Amino acid sequence: MDSIPYVTYSDIYAGFSVMQIYSIFVVAYLSMYLFFHRDTQVRSIPAAIPVLLVILSFMVSGIISNDWRPILENTTKWIYMILLAGFVFHILKTNTLDSLIRVLWLSLLPAVFIQFMAIITNDYVITSAGHIGYFGGYQHQNMISYYLLGFTSCSLYLAVQSDKLFYRLFFMLSTGYGIFAVYACGYRTTLIALMIFLIITYLYSIKRLDLSKKLLAISFMPLVMIVGIYFAGGEIFHRLSDIWVFLQAPMDHIDFSGNASMTSLFSGRIYIINVLMHAYLSSPFESLWAGMGLDSARQIIGTYPHNEFLAALVESGILGLSAFSLFVVTYLWTVNSGDFVASVKESVIAGTGTGLLIMTLATMPFRDMRAMILFGVFLGIAHFSIYMRRQKPHET
Repeated sequence: MDSIPYVTYSDIYAGFSVMQIYSIFVVAYLSMYLFFHRDTQVRSIPAAIPVLLVILSFMVSGIISNDWRPILENTTKWIYMILLAGFVFHILKTNTLDSLIRVLWLSLLPAVFIQFMAIITNDYVITSAGHIGYFGGYQHQNMISYYLLGFTSCSLYLAVQSDKLFYRLFFMLSTGYGIFAVYACGYRTTLIALMIFLIITYLYSIKRLDLSKKLLAISFMPLVMIVGIYFAGGEIFHRLSDIWVFLQAPMDHIDFSGNASMTSLFSGRIYIINVLMHAYLSSPFESLWAGMGLDSARQIIGTYPHNEFLAALVESGILGLSAFSLFVVTYLWTVNSGDFVASVKESVIAGTGTGLLIMTLATMPFRDMRAMILFGVFLGIAHFSIYMRRQKPHET
């Protein structure tokens, strides 16, 4: 559905597309499912209260700005994520985590196949930044990049947990292809998230491996880096050079005046910060604490803000930024908790969850249902593992 956007993203009823109607349907289904099963532990998900505060900040912003239309779209995604986390928590009571990851891996295969067909037919796109990207029929690189990152994570998890040599080799090859697929996609923000995911997984797991596997891990990481530099070195070094230029004189680039000395720095993100912060600081007092409206950033700059924290501040004010920051801290604590990361398999999930969250600094994963699905699944897995270890530590 996602790879034919000219069909699934066209308005079909009351301004809603197939994808939007489908998402609302899933939210309704998950709500009814969890309600009738009355699983009280679902309500104890640590991120539930921060999510509620984020949704409340949306509503306050909508009331102040008198613009209700974006509230439904934004609220649906956040409710979708937390309900999915609860659903994962519930099904893990009767299913193994390994089986859940296998299902997730299979569900991500279509996106990988679509990109694979684009690669073998040399069907690439030159992006606005002048880079080549293979992403099939998807509207933008970031859309498929979430699927590819999730596929790589699931592959590495299954490679670690497999006891049979054949399956371990198969999923190691699947991991390698997933890494290559992210490189081929060419989205620099996801490349950085991939590196963070691999480094965090490596650091968490290296202590827990026996000597033979430790030697394999030590040799695998440099290989990934070498392949990454070969396929995406230009992308990575271009971003690093932007960081160097910015750090030499940061106040020359950020002054909240609405202008930037180099509009191309970080692919225009510094310019976006200056323009939006100038508009925000010039707004009425009530907009400072409640925001300028959930769609105000796009109306000001013609595109999305490329930074979730900036978007939360401008669109939902100090209330929105505080609620979103609380969610980020809670999520990071949950997926990196010592009660959760007790094995190499869980370190893969912790690494992926952290890598995805780092993307909030340069893109908008919390405006994208694809990323929200991964956030919800990983949050549910982490919460279930923590809950079980605290309930029955002697059995774990």
